Amino acid sequence: MCAANGSALPRPNSYTIRAVDNRAEKDWTRMCAMLSGPLEVAWDQLTVHPLETGSDQYQLKGELSTVTVGGVTLPQWQYKPTRSARIWYAVDEESKTVWLTRATMSHPKETERGHRGSRK
Repeated sequence: MCAANGSALPRPNSYTIRAVDNRAEKDWTRMCAMLSGPLEVAWDQLTVHPLETGSDQYQLKGELSTVTVGGVTLPQWQYKPTRSARIWYAVDEESKTVWLTRATMSHPKETERGHRGSRK
């Protein structure tokens, strides 16, 4: 794909990150203001390796393991940019899109044992 003069050039083989809703976008913006360095690292990781598994990045379990975005059920993952902050995202491999579903500065209660709530 060719870009016009002055256009941003896409990184080869990378995913695009989009917020699933206004809440996710506001949460991300708030997190950016507080954690710019760790979020730059997170952005690089999620645009290049959103499905890589490690101690700070993995698919959520149980009811949280999937989320519906635009009528399509996708795997939902968690990335930890710091010890307490969390980014939840869904990966659409077909469109090469990472859908930001949640960004929080603290551990989400939904992932605690015994909690039944989920955001879909």
